Amino acid sequence: MRIWTRNGLIYLDFRYRDHRLRTTTGMAATEENIKLAKDWVAAIRREIKLGVFRLENHFPDYRPSHERTIERDERFTKIANEWLESHKQTWAEWTYLKFKADLEARVFPKIGSRHVKEITGKDLRLLREAILAEGRIIGGDKLSNRSVNRIMQPVKAIFNELFADGEITTNPAIRIGKLKEKRIAEIDPFSDEEIKILLKKILPWYRPYTEFLFESGFRPNEAMGLKWPNLNFVTSVLSVRHGRVLGKDKNLKTEAAIRDVDMTAGMMKALKKQKALSYLAHSYVFVTETGQPLDINNFRYRIWEPALKKAELKYRYPYQARHTFATKNIRESRDPLWIANQMGTSLEMLFNVYAVYFRKKRIFRVEQRRSDSKR
Repeated sequence: MRIWTRNGLIYLDFRYRDHRLRTTTGMAATEENIKLAKDWVAAIRREIKLGVFRLENHFPDYRPSHERTIERDERFTKIANEWLESHKQTWAEWTYLKFKADLEARVFPKIGSRHVKEITGKDLRLLREAILAEGRIIGGDKLSNRSVNRIMQPVKAIFNELFADGEITTNPAIRIGKLKEKRIAEIDPFSDEEIKILLKKILPWYRPYTEFLFESGFRPNEAMGLKWPNLNFVTSVLSVRHGRVLGKDKNLKTEAAIRDVDMTAGMMKALKKQKALSYLAHSYVFVTETGQPLDINNFRYRIWEPALKKAELKYRYPYQARHTFATKNIRESRDPLWIANQMGTSLEMLFNVYAVYFRKKRIFRVEQRRSDSKR
């Protein structure tokens, strides 16, 4: 069951007694009315699930007609595209584009022409196996289980919704579990010596940005979204209000991420270097040589990876600069509340993510006290 808008009105789209019903609600497509329509849809779904749904109770003027009972194109490609559009406004842009790209590149060529009612659980398992066997053809690397799970995520979601809406009688995705994933977001911080070597190999223009990542603990998108008005060099306070994702400023996801932080000596040093390069000429703090805001993919492939190779260091993605900041400050016994605020995360998340480092610190202190007592 979907909500969609056309000519300024809200429509409902669902199946009932093997017929598709696409009818207007008569409500204008305002934000408040869309919320009401969502509540309406939830009520209809509950009634269908309980077996008490009556079409005439919700749509008393509805009368079956040839135009309303025409079977729609139920090929998976068509259904999937409708599903994408029905969620587009509620997802982050990155999520929509990623799902769309994965479906078009990995899924549609294999099952796109199949009717959704004909697709079985076995078909979906074979689809997953085909994606695994195919690997990452463009890059030449094998797809990880984690990547395959992400590709299958929208496929399973589509069938789950079709089943919940009563459009299919059996759900082929119900027994398609996740492949066992190897955690790739492992914490692998840089040592002080590695940072020095890396910074020497980073192109000079991008050295202040790289230094800032290590000194601030910011997420890369937060650093890229910084603008000069966010910085107060008099009070040494930096305000984090937006991130930059897919070439656009985005609101931060959590309340903890919206913060005012101390500009430490290391941050100040990096920012002053950047100020000499781009202050007044550009609104964003960190920009390319041509004055364009930084893009994480461009930075990673054009600047970060080549520098790691030149420095003869193992590959670690830029986010490890954030982990480096956290683990370094934990080792130095900084106040966890201060660390959490600087990083824009909750104290609970800080302890959960870096639990092993806090434990090591505690064990070290216990052993040190024991050693001191023996003296």
